[in-house]
Amino acid sequence: MSQLNDLRSYPILLGAALTLACGPGGFASDQGGFGTTDAELGATDDSQPSPSTSNDSSPTDTDTDDTDDGDTDSSADTNTDNGADDWSDPDPDPPPDPIDPIKPECARVWTHVDPEPSHGHIGATPIGGRPDGGFISVTPVLEHPESVNVDARVRSWTANGALDWDQQISWDVHRDDPLDLVTDNAGDIFLGGRINANTFEDAMVAKLDGATGEVLWTYLQGERGSFYSVAHTGAALVAAGIVGPFPTRRLLVIAFEPDTGKILWEAAPALATTAPTVRGLAVGGGLVDVLLAHTSADQVRVDILRLVPLGTEATVLTSLGEDPSKDTAPHDLERFGPNQLAALYSLGEESWLAVVDRGSGELMQTLAIAGLGLAMNIQASELVELPAPHPGLGVAGMLWDGDFADSSTFVARLDQGLQLVCSGRVSKADVGTSWAPQVRGLTVAPNGALTTGSFAGGTRRSVFARWD
Repeated sequence: MSQLNDLRSYPILLGAALTLACGPGGFASDQGGFGTTDAELGATDDSQPSPSTSNDSSPTDTDTDDTDDGDTDSSADTNTDNGADDWSDPDPDPPPDPIDPIKPECARVWTHVDPEPSHGHIGATPIGGRPDGGFISVTPVLEHPESVNVDARVRSWTANGALDWDQQISWDVHRDDPLDLVTDNAGDIFLGGRINANTFEDAMVAKLDGATGEVLWTYLQGERGSFYSVAHTGAALVAAGIVGPFPTRRLLVIAFEPDTGKILWEAAPALATTAPTVRGLAVGGGLVDVLLAHTSADQVRVDILRLVPLGTEATVLTSLGEDPSKDTAPHDLERFGPNQLAALYSLGEESWLAVVDRGSGELMQTLAIAGLGLAMNIQASELVELPAPHPGLGVAGMLWDGDFADSSTFVARLDQGLQLVCSGRVSKADVGTSWAPQVRGLTVAPNGALTTGSFAGGTRRSVFARWD
């Protein structure tokens, strides 16, 4: 159990008059971007508190089982079919013809299966890349065998799958759920998620020392919810989540000073819809883009929302579609080259990948994931941008031909035209588990190597695999 510096802070909205300059790699300059020097970042309200202790929280359900609550990871849905898509755009670009599936396999370099079980609730097993090509993983574990307190087990791994360090962290007395993570250029770790998931839930963001796993600061929102996505710009940490009591949950985006956790700005844009779900965040160039699903007129819409730092409202950059199904959900949003975004989402029971012009919102390319032709059923939930010299996208998810009980984690590399380069899979037979390993994370190393993180139920094992 780590020695926790438990810091809480409550957001204070910064005025629109607040201006921040910009340096290379941060948000754009002029009106309200992030800078890259302490002086530029210091152009905030000095009365803004840094994270401090508070005990305000809102009661929520008292579920104490070890199953997924259904609101921790929209990518957990695994039903698929090949039905037609119902686009809200009257003139959408049609999906391309199915890709020739006869392509080389992505070489699986190594596979690790945890010898001991995790706590078992899926959706709380994110992974993120280290600057040196290794990766960070987070899995839920019981504080001790007789306890009901679920801690976060944070581990740092080398590119070869060797364990560098292992840290068990408890933020509070019940279930701690980091749901997303990112590292900075120094290797420090930033987590977004929630604490006390089954009792007095509270949305959480935290920073950990990349060399030891020690908690450096923690921000608690002070109300029910989760931060589902985090991104680091070099000058700021940005977190996007859904907070507040039902039925008035709201989108919340906060930018933090990475070293201290001090709030730089925040926005809770009004939505003329209900039941928002956020999963996916892209930042840079003075812009913040969020992938969001929300309900309007009995349809679940998937949109990319655009925010500008220091602004309080959001605009719809593009609407990707709508469907009445509860399976409609956002999965991931990534920068794709300097001027595009790549969005992974589900409409109904089918997964889609879309490439959007970041300036105009124009839909440039779309791909039905089923069109990859890798199996009769295929559901994608994870997305990363691949670096040069072989730029493109990495996609991961689940596939199966007959019974889902015989499904496999899959990974696929796509080129810049969304053509399949190679694919690979790992099944329960490959790792010796009684249940199929269901993918819960994907990260990419600077050399382009991919790492998948999966969870195999039954025996409750975390599974990691490296792909060249």
